[in-house]
Amino acid sequence: MLTFFSLKEHERNSDRKREGIQLEEILTPSQVAELLRIHVKTVYRLASEGTIPGNRIGRSWRFRKRDILDLVSNREKESREAN
Repeated sequence: MLTFFSLKEHERNSDRKREGIQLEEILTPSQVAELLRIHVKTVYRLASEGTIPGNRIGRSWRFRKRDILDLVSNREKESREAN
């Protein structure tokens, strides 16, 4: 994932990391599809249904990586508990 920062932004981000504040990684629908190994159209459908937590910005969807990983982790836990 490419992210462009100005030098001042980079310095501020470095200061935040040193202070213990971590910036969240934001994913596109294509990146979520790759992470979950599903088709990108499935990502859009699941996001529209509310199954995958995400935010719509204009006509674009964005997802927090932590939310996607938590979702997968919780589903795996539920599956193990059911068996």
